[in-house]
Amino acid sequence: MFAPLRFLRSFLPSFLRSFLRSGARAARSRLARLDFSRRRRSCHDDADARGRRGERAAVRHLRRVGYRVLARRLRTRGGEVDVLALDGPTLVLVEVKTTLGAAAAARARVDRRKQDRQRSAYRALARHPRFAGRPYRFDVVTVVLEGRRPTCALHRGFATLSR
Repeated sequence: MFAPLRFLRSFLPSFLRSFLRSGARAARSRLARLDFSRRRRSCHDDADARGRRGERAAVRHLRRVGYRVLARRLRTRGGEVDVLALDGPTLVLVEVKTTLGAAAAARARVDRRKQDRQRSAYRALARHPRFAGRPYRFDVVTVVLEGRRPTCALHRGFATLSR
């Protein structure tokens, strides 16, 4: 084996090292045992899919009641905003809570820490000239996934945001 391959050998994965060491046949058999086609599912995949489904239902509900949706899953320095919308001139930061059970359980999951994150996200948004000086509020949409159609409930002015 010539010098450049010896140097790279320490950085190569084990199946490529075996290819260099023992030839293509051994490496092919090791590659055949590796399954790259299937990604392992975790418990978080179902929760993420449920959350995305709830956010889609919440956006439809917000549009139906007259909100103008500006962004979904907006990341700011202060934190993430599920839905950023306008209700007339008011800038609304919407937290979406999706559950398979009762709506009260979803509403209870918006705790003090989450409200603090929404405040810091608002402070980051307030620096933008488009949103500076606008009235604002923090709403929660609870989505209950039962049956074929999700049930949405809008809770306006859920928490007070202070500058």
